[in-house]
Amino acid sequence: MIGAVGDDGLEAMLTVSVMGFSGDREARVEAVVDTGFTGHITLRPETAERLALSVAGCTESILADGSIVVEEYCLARVAWHETERPVQALIVDAEPLLGMSLLRGGELRVEAEPNGEVSVRPPP
Repeated sequence: MIGAVGDDGLEAMLTVSVMGFSGDREARVEAVVDTGFTGHITLRPETAERLALSVAGCTESILADGSIVVEEYCLARVAWHETERPVQALIVDAEPLLGMSLLRGGELRVEAEPNGEVSVRPPP
């Protein structure tokens, strides 16, 4: 899986295909790789609506500043290393993030410079 660092050299980005469990709707989501996020992925509310994802529940998240927020989540699938992985997608009104639960077992490599390459190798 290959992505790129943004023009400013500050964000490692990957684009993934996200799908629901019913129907054939799919969305290509460009997300920031966030090694401080322990979940799978976050999606904007409009993306979840477009995919007809149903809210499965709520969960507490601890933000970088230590504050605790309650966020809704839904269940989805992500195309990941030539397979589909079930994920818990947090619904947030912010830029989408890819977290460590999705990256788990793989090898993340980032050329930390403007337009540098971002790659994730699958687990052996």
